[in-house]
Amino acid sequence: MCGIAGSFSIDRERHLDRSRLEQALTRLRPRGPDGQGRHCAAGIQLGHRRLAILDPDNAPQPWLETDRGEVLSYNGEIYNFRSLHKDQLNGCKLASSGDTAVLSALLAQQGLGALPKLSGMFAFAWYQPGQHRITLVRDPLGVKPLYYCFREGILNFASTVPALLDLAHWPRKLDGVALQHYLTTGRNHLDGRTLIQGIHCLRPGEVLQLDAAGKVLRSHRYWQTPIVTEGEKRTLTWESATQVCHEKILTSVKAQMVSDVPIGAFISGGLDSAIIANSIPKAERSRLFGFNVGYEHEGFNEWPWVRDLADNSGIDTSIISLGGSDAWSDLAAQIEWKGLPLSTPNEMAIRKLANAFAQRGKVALTGEGADEIFGGYALPQAGALDYDRALNLDTSAPLHARLASAYGQSRFRSRADHYLLLNSWTRKHQRDQWLSPEFQATWQGETAVRTYYDDSLAEFSSCSTTEAYLHLHTRINLEGLLERVDASTMAASVEARVPFTDHQLVEWAFHLPSDWKIRLNPKAETKLSTVFDWYPNNQIESKRILREAFAQRVPQSILERRKFSFPTPFEQSMRNEWSNEVRTTLQQSQLLRDILKDSPEKLADAGISTWLWLNLAIWAEQWQIEAS
Repeated sequence: MCGIAGSFSIDRERHLDRSRLEQALTRLRPRGPDGQGRHCAAGIQLGHRRLAILDPDNAPQPWLETDRGEVLSYNGEIYNFRSLHKDQLNGCKLASSGDTAVLSALLAQQGLGALPKLSGMFAFAWYQPGQHRITLVRDPLGVKPLYYCFREGILNFASTVPALLDLAHWPRKLDGVALQHYLTTGRNHLDGRTLIQGIHCLRPGEVLQLDAAGKVLRSHRYWQTPIVTEGEKRTLTWESATQVCHEKILTSVKAQMVSDVPIGAFISGGLDSAIIANSIPKAERSRLFGFNVGYEHEGFNEWPWVRDLADNSGIDTSIISLGGSDAWSDLAAQIEWKGLPLSTPNEMAIRKLANAFAQRGKVALTGEGADEIFGGYALPQAGALDYDRALNLDTSAPLHARLASAYGQSRFRSRADHYLLLNSWTRKHQRDQWLSPEFQATWQGETAVRTYYDDSLAEFSSCSTTEAYLHLHTRINLEGLLERVDASTMAASVEARVPFTDHQLVEWAFHLPSDWKIRLNPKAETKLSTVFDWYPNNQIESKRILREAFAQRVPQSILERRKFSFPTPFEQSMRNEWSNEVRTTLQQSQLLRDILKDSPEKLADAGISTWLWLNLAIWAEQWQIEAS
């Protein structure tokens, strides 16, 4: 795991500002405290900060392929590098025993044809001097981020937004479409757009190229989740599928344990963490360690279940109390490190978890991805049943009134209409009340966001509604969670590995019937009930195949437990400990004054939405972001 940065000019004779690269590398130091390197020539400069995990005494980057002068600056891990070296490169002699040398040699031999063969998490820049071409690549699920901007023939890129801003002299203006998406969902990316105009994030599974002959960027997706209709699903029996699921997860966890430095795990009291912990070979658990954090308030820690899991797995687990709440300075520090507003309040807690973990190791296994891929979000995924039942519903039907009560409407314009109702922090009427008509008219953000969701769900029109929602959660929600865990852990120089995001495991999972992942209890009442009735009464069976596959390994107390999404006492903090800072920050925000109808101070009483506005205000002040 590392941090990368660089610049490429289509003019191969142009000299680039090396001092800016040095600033970016300094900014990236927490991502790579073990070393740094750079490759600079006319028209190209590549920088690298290293967190040494594989072959720590060798493999300096940027890596130079001496035969053709190709250069690689690479962030991440290729877990199957040894088999690639043997099978694809015929065991040829390389200058390092790690994955960097294998990746570089494979690219030199096979070009982009090598990408489908890679099993890992990565974001890299590959420079070919013969063609004067730069290629940027991101892993299939988007575990590792890569940001970029392009203007006047120069492509700048970096692992973080702050490093990119150091590298590029770029106007810091708000992107109104990305803002609308952030206010709607809490996600600070939308199909590659970020909250800063012109600064993009490479999408999961995307390749971007630029060379001396081109004045525009060329991009394509080399991987996406497979679209499989229910009629085309694999014809495994339930019993066979649970066994295969069990084996595939064991294989993914074992593959991601390759490391030349100590490795451990983030331990929670949830099913996903328990599966990861119990998939580690027993012979290796004694040398592993785990960490958990929580708050002293009741309902804001998982300590009884964490202890159950520690006893069950045999992993030496440290439990860290974070006290009653996060400090105001914690919030400001995390926003400054990311260069973007936070999506979820628990990013501060994850950073503290990583800080504690870093005292013992550099590599942590973690459980992100299972909910999106295997149906762990009971309310927003099983809610697809409400959409299906509302189609062609007679207004005299008893369910009509119940849907209207639950959603504020009993009919839905489209799947996107319904999906956004289930997955939004705020509703359209609220955003219309807050944002000025001038700002909305300029950006047409509501229309742009809705169009994106309409178009995305249209890609899955051949799938059941439940399956389509699983796809969209994997595309949007998972990218946000992975961005969160990357930023929070790398701030502490810890590499987080995510076994549930193995792309072969994901491909297999999308060939399973959706009701093998999540379904309504067959005995549940349906005539007058919606997902908002089933959910609190435990009538939704989530992650069915995972629970069955690991029923003999996971403690019963965890196996039967409802999902618990790492809650933090942020609402109490905004009302109490932070209340003065919240009001002052909102009131003094120039950005908010420029885009709102009324005084920003009123947003201090906007409930959970205050979190979003507060993040925007802090971020805009720190990074001097202007309204367009």
